[in-house]
Amino acid sequence: MNCIRRVFLVLITVTTTIAISGCATAVMTGAAQGGYDPDDGRSARQAPADAEISAAVTRALVHHPQIPAMPITVRTERGRVTLSGKVPDRDTARRAARLAAAVPGVESVRNLLRVEQR
Repeated sequence: MNCIRRVFLVLITVTTTIAISGCATAVMTGAAQGGYDPDDGRSARQAPADAEISAAVTRALVHHPQIPAMPITVRTERGRVTLSGKVPDRDTARRAARLAAAVPGVESVRNLLRVEQR
């Protein structure tokens, strides 16, 4: 029983250490998304609004029946949305851009979606 408890504590310690080090790496390398960065030129009010726009665009893409489950990245800065990733065809790329443009708060859409070569 004591041995099992000791193994369990070691596993928890190792897991926690790995999780914490992964968070630090994400923050230090810029891989962590979201939040307010005072150096990016946006106001403290604009950053949350941009996050809400990105979330709304992502929801629109995920729930649209003609947008396949593809890894599309949505980034928003000052209401300007950038779509990136791979899609199966040009129609899907255009459809994704139109959906993004229809979301309230979107000022413009930059479509960097690439057609996946098969």
